[in-house]
Amino acid sequence: MDTTTVKGTIQWMEMGSGTWAVVTDEGQTYELHGDTASLEKKGLKVQIEGAVRKDVMSMSMIGPILEVKSYEILSES
Repeated sequence: MDTTTVKGTIQWMEMGSGTWAVVTDEGQTYELHGDTASLEKKGLKVQIEGAVRKDVMSMSMIGPILEVKSYEILSES
């Protein structure tokens, strides 16, 4: 699995049963997957390294699923 690094803002998305996502500075939305408890705060500015999982689907269907490998909190809004 190839890894990618994205910068963006954590958002709670009201699609399906609801899910946490990162909306990148370029406007791309990724649904977060994995150990994300520390990232679950609306408005958090982050840089995340992870793998885009093309083999995983979700009920939310808001965009690609990003399996979080590591992250850095850039600022808290």
